[in-house]
Amino acid sequence: MIKKISKLKNFGIFQDFSWVTEVPPFKKFNLIYGWNRSGKTTISRVFASCEKKCTYDPIKFRQYPESGEFDIETTSNEIIKNSNVDSNSLSIRVFNQDFIDDNISFDPSSSCNPIVYISEEDIESKNKLEELKTQKPILGTSLAEATKERIVKEGIKESFLTGLGREIANTLFDKSYNRTKAELKINSIGIDNFSDKKLSDTERKKYELVSKSDPEKTLPLISKLDPIDFDNLLIRVKHLLDKKIISQLLERLKDPSDKDGGLDEELNDWVKKGLDLHKSKNQFKKCLFCENNIDNNLFDSLAKHFSKDYEELQEFIRILILELQGKKITSISEKNFELYSDLRAEYENKAKQFNEIVEKENNWLIGSEALLEQKYKNPFDPDIPKIVDQPENYTDLLNNVVVELNNIISSHNERVKNYTKEVQNAKEKLELNLISVAFSKEDYKKMNKDITDAKTKEQEMQKKVNENNSEIENLEKKTSNIGKAINDINKYLNEFFGGEEIKLELDTSKKGYVINRNKQPAKNLSEGEKTAIAFSYFIVKMGESSFDKTNGIIFIDDPISSFDSNFIYHCFSLITNSFNEIGQLFLSTHNFQFFNLSKEWLIKKNNRISKDNEKLRNNNQPEKPYLSEFFMVENYQQSDIRKARLVKLDKTLLNFKSEYHFLFAKLKEFSEKVDVQYEDFYTIGNMARRFYDIFADFKIPTNDDQKSKLDMLLKDINEDKERISREDAEKTYKLINEFSHNSDPTSAIEHKDKEESKNAVKILLKIIEASDPKHYSKLSDNLS
Repeated sequence: MIKKISKLKNFGIFQDFSWVTEVPPFKKFNLIYGWNRSGKTTISRVFASCEKKCTYDPIKFRQYPESGEFDIETTSNEIIKNSNVDSNSLSIRVFNQDFIDDNISFDPSSSCNPIVYISEEDIESKNKLEELKTQKPILGTSLAEATKERIVKEGIKESFLTGLGREIANTLFDKSYNRTKAELKINSIGIDNFSDKKLSDTERKKYELVSKSDPEKTLPLISKLDPIDFDNLLIRVKHLLDKKIISQLLERLKDPSDKDGGLDEELNDWVKKGLDLHKSKNQFKKCLFCENNIDNNLFDSLAKHFSKDYEELQEFIRILILELQGKKITSISEKNFELYSDLRAEYENKAKQFNEIVEKENNWLIGSEALLEQKYKNPFDPDIPKIVDQPENYTDLLNNVVVELNNIISSHNERVKNYTKEVQNAKEKLELNLISVAFSKEDYKKMNKDITDAKTKEQEMQKKVNENNSEIENLEKKTSNIGKAINDINKYLNEFFGGEEIKLELDTSKKGYVINRNKQPAKNLSEGEKTAIAFSYFIVKMGESSFDKTNGIIFIDDPISSFDSNFIYHCFSLITNSFNEIGQLFLSTHNFQFFNLSKEWLIKKNNRISKDNEKLRNNNQPEKPYLSEFFMVENYQQSDIRKARLVKLDKTLLNFKSEYHFLFAKLKEFSEKVDVQYEDFYTIGNMARRFYDIFADFKIPTNDDQKSKLDMLLKDINEDKERISREDAEKTYKLINEFSHNSDPTSAIEHKDKEESKNAVKILLKIIEASDPKHYSKLSDNLS
């Protein structure tokens, strides 16, 4: 038997369902209650997948939910998944709308699909059929083992590719990289073409730097230096240092400490400035400092000392010193962090080389300047050094380095323009390197061969299983007694409709059948009539020899969705008579009348067990397990998505036989809820509408519409004084009228505020209480 549905994922409205411990396991008899569109038929399709041994199949099973996953656990601890359902050994039959669509044609212009019913007549074929059925589980086991082996081999490859994909993703900082991309890359390059893709450590580090780099901005090139004629400078410096002047050296300006009678440079400079100052002010009679009279001969002797040659030499020296100072070059920064990281070291080396040349050039200029300054201060000193180092062609040397620096900058700028391409190239180099390294550790080629061998073996076993199934199907058709099946179906239809108005007849080919009404092709069959024909066919098939219902599993989904009350009782009787002795039964319904009939039938089975267990307990014997369990499909809202789950049946549904009492209990519970959730809105509108309809119809038994009946109720309630306002009544009517008719009430209802919706239900209950206090009191008493 089936114990539970452990998981439903992407299975229609069951987005992420898992069986929780609060939900009891399935038993021999199981009743599932749920509103229309709540997900009952979706559950039946899990069972149908096991019956048809497939998920989606355009011929066998078109209604399997796309991407649907499920796990079923049996009482023997077998786990049946959507991935291995083709090898399951459960004997299951499912009646739902898919069964009706697949097996019954209601087109009066053509015959219906053939009826298949396995009889007992063809003994030889039957024996062969039994032999094939005996082989079926053996073949199924072999196929399962082959499938398991294939899954194991694929798992090894999957694990390898997953690890490889994760490593590449981490290296490339690319979260989107995964095993699929790794496999695509391997397939595009070819397994045998990775031997030359391995990088050296230096290459790997280089590409890693590039791959992790951010896009940079373009940088300006370094301007070349204007040419300087150092040979000319050398000549001019030497000339001035060698130049001698014609002048009468004043004794008073000599340095007394100098044994050679050299010039006192500070005094000489001071006198020169004084002379120039007196000249500029045209004052030759008085000293501008002490205002004493000046000897007339003083200026003549100073003029001879500071001769024209003297002044010209100093002027030339001053001009050349300024020129030398203007030739000095500023060094450049050796660090350039705006460059791509892998270009910075080379740039730094070249920048150092540039600065070293700059230092040499500036040192030569500074040295020459220092000699000239000595000459300027003491042009009479014969001991001033006149040797100046021969300068190099610093400008050419510097410009050569500038070219090399600009090449690095140009390379950077080109990479900026082609950033995406270069990074992609670096990442691909690293990707191929990692794959190559992985191949050196694991034999990927052997992994693929192992998978291919496992798939071949699985396909061979699948072929044998298919051949076995095909032979069984052919023999079942050969041993099928269509005439007997049609007669049995017509017997049930007679009981359903109380006569032979609708009958099935063999078509001219004696393989299919036609549906007649009063011996004419039936047209415009009602939904109830269609369901009756399909369900009668299903009941008949459950008696065929290929299905042992005493050990089999049957799932019946909403068999009376279109029946009136007479059909409901007959359908319920058919089920209890046909499936009282069965391996396991599942009934799902939204019809409260059918639900109550089924519930009482199954409760009685549990009650009998309870009585037996009482005797067993008294005799210290093990108790028997209960035969029946009760469930409901519950909808809820999560992240704006409607979802479903299978839960234990609400206690109010177990406690009340009347739908009216149940609806009152749920409305009362909703009105008193502290924290109303959006999931409550999926049912509360329908419940309010159904409850109001029942109350209004028996309170005001007329043919008036429900709005008119609400007005009548309001008039009686407010006869002597206003107890319920017209505005409040309108809120309630909006709830029971609009909310109950919308498939997505949380988006369409005007009562978008949770409290306002709860107040609308409170007003409805207040209308019932004000209209019939005794009736309301009795309803409330039933809840205690």
